Amino acid sequence: MNLYQNNNDQRKLALKDKLQKIKMDKGEMIPKYLTKLTQCRIELISVGITVFTDDMVSISLQGLPKSWHSYQDFVNGREKLSNWE
Repeated sequence: MNLYQNNNDQRKLALKDKLQKIKMDKGEMIPKYLTKLTQCRIELISVGITVFTDDMVSISLQGLPKSWHSYQDFVNGREKLSNWE
């Protein structure tokens, strides 16, 4: 049983790391970028990890390229973050 628990913990850590490292590729469209984030969130949920809406918004903003800097400032400057959905 311990062997399976270690594999599950490793999977959780790998998925958390994957989510943090998702970046918008050069020339990539926003829907594709957001889909990658959403798919990773679904994978995390499937292993029992909840990723809250505020965290998803923050992670998605962090993964945007520098050309989106003014948009990031706009969203971060709002009193309430946008809803992930």
